[in-house]
Amino acid sequence: MTLLWRNMFLSAVLLLTLPVLAQEVQVNIRFDVNKGKHSDSRVVITRDGTSFKTIDPGRNRITEPLAFGHEYVFTFEKPGYITKRITISTKGVPKDVQGDELDFDFVVEIFQQYEGINTVVFNQPVARYFYDAKEDGFAYDTDYTKSIRAALNTFEEEYRQQEQVQQSSSATAKAEEEKRRASEALLAEEQRKAAEARAADEKRAALQQAENEQMAAAQKAEEDERRAQELRDAEEARLTKLRAEEDARKAAMQAAEDERKALEARQAEEERLAKLRAEEDARNAAAMKVAEEERKALIAKQAEEERLASMRADEEARKVAEIKAAEEDRSAQQARKAEEERLKAEAVRTEEERKRAEAAKAEEERRAGDAERAAAEQRNRDEQAKADDERRKKEARERAEREQKANANAAKIIAEQKPMSIADAGHIVSRSENVFREGTMEVTEVTINRERQTFVYRMVRHDWGGIFYFKNDNSITKRDFDAESTAKE
Repeated sequence: MTLLWRNMFLSAVLLLTLPVLAQEVQVNIRFDVNKGKHSDSRVVITRDGTSFKTIDPGRNRITEPLAFGHEYVFTFEKPGYITKRITISTKGVPKDVQGDELDFDFVVEIFQQYEGINTVVFNQPVARYFYDAKEDGFAYDTDYTKSIRAALNTFEEEYRQQEQVQQSSSATAKAEEEKRRASEALLAEEQRKAAEARAADEKRAALQQAENEQMAAAQKAEEDERRAQELRDAEEARLTKLRAEEDARKAAMQAAEDERKALEARQAEEERLAKLRAEEDARNAAAMKVAEEERKALIAKQAEEERLASMRADEEARKVAEIKAAEEDRSAQQARKAEEERLKAEAVRTEEERKRAEAAKAEEERRAGDAERAAAEQRNRDEQAKADDERRKKEARERAEREQKANANAAKIIAEQKPMSIADAGHIVSRSENVFREGTMEVTEVTINRERQTFVYRMVRHDWGGIFYFKNDNSITKRDFDAESTAKE
């Protein structure tokens, strides 16, 4: 073997022995259709916001390889069912671990769509998966799941109630179908009896004809046949009475069963209403707690404003004192300078001493007048500053009293109020807006106190981009939030 061929052979062996980094991670999905089949269902996949692939699953097991460095969205849908979405990010996976075993599994189940259920929470993904360096593998985002947990709980409660209504409707339809079948059976029985009666009438007519033709010979046979017919008629009447009694017994049993089911339905409805009342009481208690916390925060804020106002008043008084001292020092310096000039002029020009003395006296009188006017102006400024400080303190006290009274009225209304519409709540008394953060969410909270009802509106903006709107902890649309939270009167 030549040197060239030996080098090529060693290079190929080296390439075959080097580890090959995986370029994909495999996702194993179990896709369930609640109370249904996978026909007409499909899974739509987008990658980095653009269409990537559509899968028509014929069974509930799906395996899909995903390339590293992308953002995938899996959408699970079927006509008549609620659509769900799952986000998977394969970004941020270090090169040195891409060759490891990073495959993972998850389960998705979709449910039938019922009328009247709010499914706005499913406009966003129900779960997010990403590479977690701490776990050294793919994991779901627990913070994101917690952020939509309340909305998911509300949906699940509404779905269970609607499902019970559907089941009750199905039971009623089944009872009506059984009643219809029983009526058809009774009609068939009556038709059979009529046919038998017609056959008996035809038979009696034939016997009567034979009796007319052979009256003498068949008189005894006719009597026997008549008696036999009477026995058959009596037996038929007895059987008819027994069947009627059996039908009445079954009808009574069915009525008792219907009454039992109606009683169970009423009990279930009473339990649901009791649960709703308990939830309403809990929401009212939470609203009162929030109002009390806001009242305490307002009192603290007012105290801080009064403290800052007092500090500003002290600072203004200090500046006024400094200005007064500077003015007095300037006046003293001017007086000393004038005296020095007077003495110098007296030594140089003795003959003008009288004139200079008179001029100095006039100047001193003028300066005394200026100093007196400056002192009067300073006193006026001091009195004005004091009056302004008193006015600010009075306005702060009056504002605090008004807000405290408004908060007390709002707390009283919240304690006594029952849910009512915007039209029934009366005119707006006060409106406040507060923006703050809670974890990975930015919350804009607007509190509107009306004459007979207090409403708290929230816009929750998640860092991942999702926005949800609430009114007194109940989910509402963006249109309703914009229309009601910005109302002014």
